Amino acid sequence: MNLIAVDIGNTNIKVGLFLKGEEKGVESVPGQDEQKLTGVLKAAWEQIPLVKNSKEKKHDGVIVVSSVNPIWTALVAIRNSYLLLLDILGLIIYIP
Repeated sequence: MNLIAVDIGNTNIKVGLFLKGEEKGVESVPGQDEQKLTGVLKAAWEQIPLVKNSKEKKHDGVIVVSSVNPIWTALVAIRNSYLLLLDILGLIIYIP
């Protein structure tokens, strides 16, 4: 599975890239640095391969977000909406 894991804390946001289940890297970004975060997410997304024979050029991966900071979570979702659907743990995927 290809996955970008985003962990939004109170100070930093960590982005981990996993290709075919193997960790390829983790980067920590200061929470206030929206430009750097967008660049890190975009660079990671571009490494996710396209679905084979996809006419729409869909990527074969998902982005999952966990967060303790709802304001930053909303900013990540809004500013990076070009990445299609972000599965935000506790918001889109209900965690009891």
